[in-house]
Amino acid sequence: MESLDKWKILTDSIDDMEEALKYIRYYGGWADKIEGKSFPCTGNMTISKRRIHYGVVGLISPCNYLLLMSAWKIFPALAAGNTILLKPSYETLLISLKLDELLVEAGFPDGVVNIVPGNINTVGAWITSHENFRKVSFTSLTCTGRDVTKKSA
Repeated sequence: MESLDKWKILTDSIDDMEEALKYIRYYGGWADKIEGKSFPCTGNMTISKRRIHYGVVGLISPCNYLLLMSAWKIFPALAAGNTILLKPSYETLLISLKLDELLVEAGFPDGVVNIVPGNINTVGAWITSHENFRKVSFTSLTCTGRDVTKKSA
């Protein structure tokens, strides 16, 4: 039975990687499509759509589907011109460190994606309460979510 559980974890990880790659490619296509535009309107008026980034985005990921959840969080934020600070679950530290290696190997500049492992009560609390994080993405338990919401407010 134990070997079957290990096989399930491995196949789930492979499925997670394949899905994450699909989303990385998809969000990669956004990078040159999110732009500011002006549209003529009646009279002397125009309607403007501006691209405004948040700056540093704080991302807190759960222990399940780390690569897929990270792809959903990291790559849209990057395509919109933000830098990232990702706090992964302590249960996925090795996967997170491998993700960091792959981002460096892919040519991401230093400081664009920062992966900071740590406890939700220390690193997570710092992300959710620090005034320089104008955007925080969080996925976890409802009870923790309530605490994050209070600190972010």
